Amino acid sequence: MTESIKQQFLDQGYIGPIRAISEAEAAEMASVVMPALQVDAFSPIARRNRHFDIEQVHKLAVLPAIVDLLTRIYSPDLCVWRSHIFTGKKGHGLGWHSDYFRTLLTDPLDHLTLHFAITAAPEDNCLMVVPGSQNWTQEERSKAGFELIGNTLDRGYGTPYYIRNGMPVEIRKITLRPGEFFVFNPGLLHASIDRVGDRSNASPLLALAKKAAKNSLAFLGKYGLVEAPSRLAIGFRYCNPRNSISPIAFRETLDRGHCPALVAGKRTPEGSGSFADWRGEVTKNRENSVTIKV
Repeated sequence: MTESIKQQFLDQGYIGPIRAISEAEAAEMASVVMPALQVDAFSPIARRNRHFDIEQVHKLAVLPAIVDLLTRIYSPDLCVWRSHIFTGKKGHGLGWHSDYFRTLLTDPLDHLTLHFAITAAPEDNCLMVVPGSQNWTQEERSKAGFELIGNTLDRGYGTPYYIRNGMPVEIRKITLRPGEFFVFNPGLLHASIDRVGDRSNASPLLALAKKAAKNSLAFLGKYGLVEAPSRLAIGFRYCNPRNSISPIAFRETLDRGHCPALVAGKRTPEGSGSFADWRGEVTKNRENSVTIKV
């Protein structure tokens, strides 16, 4: 079973949906997470690395069944180095990109993302993926209709964004029920909105305008003046601890003591910076852990 799951992950670039916790437990998490974000107007900093201070999010990051699954398909040595809570609305979202994080990781290919649904991710408000695209060269991406926006490699996290020209390509919508997740390779092309021909990410000025608009809406949301997000999800970033993680990854939340946290295996000398050690929590909770079926 392990080999077939791992092969599926290698071939299509993702596995899931997989249930981690019950819908009732996910609803309890939502009742805690939403107010925690609203206090700070849903700002990016309020949504970053909450696995350190929101208990339910922390427990999920070290859930033994999740850790066991990731060590089977990826690496026996594992750390969680970052998390981000996504707030989604129908018709809004991120365009086509790959999670390379070129400015944050020494090896932007040596990690993976676990996308967990706190609330439902229905067909009209969910992540979409292009199966197998993690194995495509840049030339193959271009031939499939994904034009690289070159300057995105040098902005922000160095995450490459693409303009899709509308050529026929297999796109799968990953619908999730509360408490379910899927795991994907950093190179997998994915998006939360499919805007064909959208060039807004190609302009730094438009990107700043979009960010300003988002911050304004978030501020108004703090006071209940705009509709609350209809979808909550968490992206957990895991990597092999041999990967060097830039201090920039924790700059926004360093005052809260955020750092990478080892959850399985051992840390190798190549890694840099200080690590928390959460392996004991995984071991302690293993007997009471939910068994994930894949």
